[in-house]
Amino acid sequence: KLTMFWSQFKFPVSAIDTLLSKEDCTLVEVLDDEMVLQECKGDNKKLLDFLVRQDIIEELVSLVTEEPSDEMDEKVRFKHPNVACELLSCDSAAISEKLINDEGLMDRLWAFMDKEPPFNSLLASFFSRVMLCLIRRETSAMFSFFRSKDSCVNRFLTHMETSAIMDLPLGLVRSCNSQELCTELIEWLQQTQLVEKLVDLFNCGESPQKQRNAAFSLCEMMRHCYSNLSQFTGPEEVLAVLESDTIVQRILTNVLADFSHRAPFIHGLDVLFTMFSR
Repeated sequence: KLTMFWSQFKFPVSAIDTLLSKEDCTLVEVLDDEMVLQECKGDNKKLLDFLVRQDIIEELVSLVTEEPSDEMDEKVRFKHPNVACELLSCDSAAISEKLINDEGLMDRLWAFMDKEPPFNSLLASFFSRVMLCLIRRETSAMFSFFRSKDSCVNRFLTHMETSAIMDLPLGLVRSCNSQELCTELIEWLQQTQLVEKLVDLFNCGESPQKQRNAAFSLCEMMRHCYSNLSQFTGPEEVLAVLESDTIVQRILTNVLADFSHRAPFIHGLDVLFTMFSR
């Protein structure tokens, strides 16, 4: 009787399901569907199965890491990369797990960082959003991934002028919401000397924007730790790295080296003021 009751109702099939039922359905057609993001966030199984297909997800990664042709109309040039970014960063477990567990896909994504500066700021924002989603969802796995890249921190520093790239190491710190993750963070900071290298950007040979972003990163890392001191001991241990005597001395050495350039002095002092404002 229950089966007979439900059989009276005709549940509408979504347009995206109808589209995906076509044998020759293409990614472009899916990206052009105005409901695709909503369906993805709603865990539409048929759509997710399509998006995590090897050929499809590789195409999605290419869209967020490779610059579209200059010959395209500027109004639509970044339309598909934008939708691809929204899909890859929509907090879908299926998509995140597919990316993080596929070394080839992660290497293809990371290859974006091998490009010479300056980045296209829009494309950099797409790449950054996908990486930040992975950092939030798969923090420990992302530490392992970054440790596997010998030039990881140098790549961050090379592109520190681009705000979207600056957000990545900051995202790692913000995602450390347990004692175990804070321990991983401390080991990674010590292994890579990221803090020391950010401080060393305070010199007249670097652009003011790069120095500004380095200072902002360090200050935000400290502020995040300050706001979480009551949660567990991890933030205090991270601060011991960020605020060590060695780091303070390094900042002072850099900012006092040459008074003819204001940027190192201004941004170095910003970091010191943040330390002493606790």
